Amino acid sequence: MAHNNEIPDLLARYMEVFGQTERWITVYELRTHFHLDESAAHAISGFLRRIYDRPFFSYQYRVKKIEKILVKTPQRRNINRYLVKKRPESRKESFGPPTMTAASRCLHATGLPQQADHELCTDHDAVKIFNKILHQDPGKTGVRDTP
Repeated sequence: MAHNNEIPDLLARYMEVFGQTERWITVYELRTHFHLDESAAHAISGFLRRIYDRPFFSYQYRVKKIEKILVKTPQRRNINRYLVKKRPESRKESFGPPTMTAASRCLHATGLPQQADHELCTDHDAVKIFNKILHQDPGKTGVRDTP
């Protein structure tokens, strides 16, 4: 069974396999592609419904439309199909590499060593940056000593 936190990655991989930015999919297609059992169906449909109702900024795909379709198997039943669309690339790439957080960009700009998974700029990081700037050559920072 796929855990809820694995579903965003599975959906992204599924969309990348087909190389399309927009595609109609069903929960059954996603399950069969990744060889998941029926117990994963609720988590998958719940996630697809979630990115339809309230897409979140950090995820690259969203559901634009949900349609009910009639499927004729041994018994007739309605299933949902989801129009999944990739969001346009944001402008964040102009500020640094896409994986670089705001704190990492701040440290990168000052030339201080960066730590992996640096999500927040802590007080300690801010003091390091401040001290580095204070100890720079005055001509380099553009600040002149006053007599």
